[in-house]
Amino acid sequence: WEYDYGHNLSDTAPIKVPGQTYQPPLLGVGHILNFTALSFPSVGGIAAGLSIAFSAVAAWLGLRRGGDHSRRARARVAASAAGMVTMLFLSGCTPQPRPIEFGADACDYCSMTIVDAQHAAELVTKKGRAYKFDAIECMLPYYQEHEQETPFDIVLVSDYARSGSLVDGREATFLISEAIPSPMGGYLSAFAETSEARAVRDEKGGELYDWAQIRVQFNR
Repeated sequence: WEYDYGHNLSDTAPIKVPGQTYQPPLLGVGHILNFTALSFPSVGGIAAGLSIAFSAVAAWLGLRRGGDHSRRARARVAASAAGMVTMLFLSGCTPQPRPIEFGADACDYCSMTIVDAQHAAELVTKKGRAYKFDAIECMLPYYQEHEQETPFDIVLVSDYARSGSLVDGREATFLISEAIPSPMGGYLSAFAETSEARAVRDEKGGELYDWAQIRVQFNR
């Protein structure tokens, strides 16, 4: 795969450099023209690697002291080491949201720069890939279009009452009110607390929805 990636380009590839090929690094740094590709393990991978190394050393030291410990004690050392490796490995693989860089990140649906901290949203797949959106009305159609092929583990929406705070979208209460504009014209906001959503609805007008209802509303 690594070789084919930069050597056997499609006839319709948007960028080709005559006489040059590119093979992405499995581990390290690669260059082509003014592009630099970095390939290093992230925090989770580093933590898993260190935990495996330390556990292996601990198990080896325990086994060396055969004259001082019984077989049962050595078995406990090995079991503890294996348990620690498993726990740290799984924690390193748990999907995590990425902070939204307002004014820098682009929406993965409409490509607009994300600037509104009261209406942004984020999706994280089971494999840990994060998708960011400048508005909830961009996140919803993206979710609907990709949920079958790309299961999303985390759904986050901005809490309108607390600018910049991302909350669980599946538990949020949504308000569509023409008195509250949102970036892409959906007039859609989200609230962590239903009581706060009701208070804003009573003041500004509009309709309230839960997660299932808002998905139906934007799937028409």
